[in-house]
Amino acid sequence: MHRGYIKLWRKFFAENKYWKEKRVYSRAEAWIDMVQMAFYKDSEELWNGNTVLIKCGSFITSERILAKRWGWSTTKVRRFLGCLERVKKLSRNSSAEKSTITLAKYEVYNCTESTESSTEKAEKKQRKSTKEDSKESKEINTSIKDYDWLVEKYGEEKAKEYIQRVRTYAKQNHKKYGNEIAVAASWIEKDLHPHKCPHCKQPCLPKDVVCKFCEGKIK
Repeated sequence: MHRGYIKLWRKFFAENKYWKEKRVYSRAEAWIDMVQMAFYKDSEELWNGNTVLIKCGSFITSERILAKRWGWSTTKVRRFLGCLERVKKLSRNSSAEKSTITLAKYEVYNCTESTESSTEKAEKKQRKSTKEDSKESKEINTSIKDYDWLVEKYGEEKAKEYIQRVRTYAKQNHKKYGNEIAVAASWIEKDLHPHKCPHCKQPCLPKDVVCKFCEGKIK
């Protein structure tokens, strides 16, 4: 059931009334939309009056364009692309005018040949990376949900600041965290509530003698 491919004509995305229906895209729809927007071969494209070379697996857009296309806010688009970039599903080269997005492993999603041998070759490559892709898929969902939770709880500015602190610390000390969002959250909590009850671990003030939660002695 999970092997093989389905062929979907690119014209579907331009003409199918169900796909063109005005709606708020899910993350799955946004990802599929980027796959179909990517160029299947190196091509030249006009952008703001200039001719730009676009490599296979890439496309030019902007956060504003994607936000309008998907029915999202530009902030949501930025978070989504950032999470995909962190788990190496895509890379971005951005300027004030545009973003060039390049999808990783684009050959897995696009095959211009129709022979049985080429299909089998693609299937073999896909099966080889099934475990890795499954792990990346879980990381994407977890990363996006965790980041949204962190922003909602502490604000985007503080979330970004502490994630960067975690990355800098990890790089300087040659560490690798399984979930940098969780580490960032624990660091924020530690800074917000540096004093905790030794019994119930709830936050307390330096002047407190008795914990207001468990009524245990602190000093």
